[in-house]
Amino acid sequence: MLDDIQSFWDILFSENIDKYKYALSSMKKAWSQKKFRDKNVSKKQFSINMSVDIMPILNELVSMYEIRTNKNELIESLIRKEYESMKAKHRI
Repeated sequence: MLDDIQSFWDILFSENIDKYKYALSSMKKAWSQKKFRDKNVSKKQFSINMSVDIMPILNELVSMYEIRTNKNELIESLIRKEYESMKAKHRI
């Protein structure tokens, strides 16, 4: 089995160097992505669209915080604060 895999890569390398480089690059990216996801099992990635003026505001907010934080942590913190505020308001 290992010999078959080695032969595949050898043939691909000698026949078409561009396909070889592309396949190798794709495998490296996939492995890097897997390691990243395995490390962050308690997190879920979100993709949202925002107005174009939000990024400079977000960057400025991050720089204003006295304790070092990143954009993701800041957004999570702001959502949690708003959630707790709304929960407290509706407990009347």
